[in-house]
Amino acid sequence: MILLINIIQEARKADPDGRYELLTGDFPGSDDTLDGAMSNWVFVDIGSVEGMDTAAREIYRVLKLGGPFVMLVNTEEYIGKRTSTYQNGKPGKTYNPSDEIMVTYFIKENESIEFKDYYWPIETYCSVMERAGFREVTSYVPELNPRTIEAIEFLQSKDFFPDVDYQALVDEKPTVIIVGKKIVRSTVDFRTNSPWI
Repeated sequence: MILLINIIQEARKADPDGRYELLTGDFPGSDDTLDGAMSNWVFVDIGSVEGMDTAAREIYRVLKLGGPFVMLVNTEEYIGKRTSTYQNGKPGKTYNPSDEIMVTYFIKENESIEFKDYYWPIETYCSVMERAGFREVTSYVPELNPRTIEAIEFLQSKDFFPDVDYQALVDEKPTVIIVGKKIVRSTVDFRTNSPWI
């Protein structure tokens, strides 16, 4: 929890005009109010399926009908690889569902922070979305565009970050995007499991 608060404080320093909040429990806001929601590497920080179910149900609750929920997570194959900004898990280690993954985020040359993520198969994230009520749940791995590949090749040719496996960025696609849609209004209040009036 302290690390999350520190990250929020750092974000506020870097972007004083932005809005950064640590949400726990029920989300603020009324039912059916948001046009869409996006989660960037948030669900990898949740250590239980029950916790993910709770978060996904809250997102479902606050979305308008037809509203999409987009979740970004790491591909399973990318765990253990090093990028220019982070090391996600140990190279060569096999992780099982709910295993802790230590992540190192490199801030500057000799400065880094460590935090804990959890390993979940992509199928688990898809199931979480479906149990929350999302439909048309689809997962896909985006392709890097040619300019990104050129930038990676340039960094590699200049020997920036010599410990980074740049080819892995091109070959092993680090991100999975999972999308679901709120198709019907729920007839059950997920927080109390009672019918809505």
